[in-house]
Amino acid sequence: MIDKAGIDNIVRLGGRSKSEKIMPFNLEEIVRNRERPVGIEAYLLAQAYKSLEAIQKDADKIQKRLNKRWLTWKEISSYLQVEFSEHFRKFQRYNDDPEAPKILLDGNLDDDDESSWQIAGNDSRNEPVFEQWLHGMDIKRAKSMIQAMENSKQKQPPKDKKKGKSNPNIYSVLDNYDEFGDYYDFEDYNNSSDEYYEPIYDSVQNFLSNWQEPTTNRPLEVLKNDSNVWQMSKTERITLHDFWRYELNIESVEELAQLQKTHDEKRKEVENIHNERRKKILKECDVIGMTTNGAAKFQSLIRSIGTRVILCEEAGEVLEAHILSALTPSTQHLILIGGMCCLFLLNIFKKF
Repeated sequence: MIDKAGIDNIVRLGGRSKSEKIMPFNLEEIVRNRERPVGIEAYLLAQAYKSLEAIQKDADKIQKRLNKRWLTWKEISSYLQVEFSEHFRKFQRYNDDPEAPKILLDGNLDDDDESSWQIAGNDSRNEPVFEQWLHGMDIKRAKSMIQAMENSKQKQPPKDKKKGKSNPNIYSVLDNYDEFGDYYDFEDYNNSSDEYYEPIYDSVQNFLSNWQEPTTNRPLEVLKNDSNVWQMSKTERITLHDFWRYELNIESVEELAQLQKTHDEKRKEVENIHNERRKKILKECDVIGMTTNGAAKFQSLIRSIGTRVILCEEAGEVLEAHILSALTPSTQHLILIGGMCCLFLLNIFKKF
């Protein structure tokens, strides 16, 4: 047609062609070579792509959260505040909770900043209380400190006869690395007297002497109704955490599904804007060539331009369904070339 008829106002729909002569007539190639969208069209495209980018970022965050094994306090606090208010208060206001092991959680043993613990190594006490609870940091610290106390008793020298008590540093029990690599020591201890720190040490010793590691393994329903989180064993804490994680994941999946729906709508908006450009190009051309796959892919676009004449070459090798899918309400003439089987199709089309 290009060489013999001299018709060059042609557009081809479909995939890429092996013929280099036809490539310039491909619809997508023509669209790319046209001027970029301007005015309201450019504005709508920019807004749509901006929305798609924001949706993708939100979806990535949700996907990352779904793949995480452990929840953080930032991720779960809002959920607990609504669904498990008693548990929420245990974490949020643990300083007011007499059952909370503050000695094992706080950076301080009392209200005086001068008697604060000095921690080297992993500064795990800076983690939110919920995350310390989840990973059993209080249990592990207590066991490490109790072991340190036992070790110090074995190394304790004889008592001072005058004072009737041990002369060495009674806080050496705290100068031990625990299993996290944390190192406990008092700030400026060498410049202070033992009498200053003795009440603090006594409170630590009293707490540890009465402390017992929780080893229970109660059912989930019991844990959901028991807000005494500090009496839960490591196993129970993980059980409760996994339930909360499951509940939050349900919300995340629903949120992800809504994002997918919004994403599809925005993609459709983008496609509609591009289709308007494609439609304008198709209406300006004299001949539109396509494969049967192209006819199926761009069916809505073909319908919108209102083609009146359809010519099918090698019709005997084309399935009837493919030809039917190419017809539109505006079709007035269907020309089938090749094969006696076309007579069957002609009889069918007469009924329309």
